[in-house]
Amino acid sequence: MKIRFRQSGGYAGLIRGCEVDIESLSPEALKALESLAEKSKIRGMEDYRNPRARDLRIYEIEVEMDKEIKRLTFDDMTIPDDLKNLFELLKREAKPQPLK
Repeated sequence: MKIRFRQSGGYAGLIRGCEVDIESLSPEALKALESLAEKSKIRGMEDYRNPRARDLRIYEIEVEMDKEIKRLTFDDMTIPDDLKNLFELLKREAKPQPLK
C-alpha cells in the first residue's frame, strides 16, 4: 500500500510531493489513515476544498489499497483534525516537484 502526496498553491504556488510506503508510517499516522479510509468510503475523487478560499495550499492524497486508488483533495481550511498529524508527516517528507 502506498500514499502519494502533493502540495500546491499558496501565495508562491510551489509544488511539493512525496510517495510513502504505508509500512514506514508511525502507528499514529497509520491509525489516522485507517480512520480516513473508514470514514470516506469513497470511489474516485473527493474534493473537500473550500470554494470561497483563495491563495490556500491545496493537498492531494492518493491512497493505493487493494488495487483500488482513492483520491482526496483538501485545502488549509478543510483538513480534518484527526488527519493533521498525517499531513504534517507528509509535508515533512515532501520534496520540490517539477511543474507538469
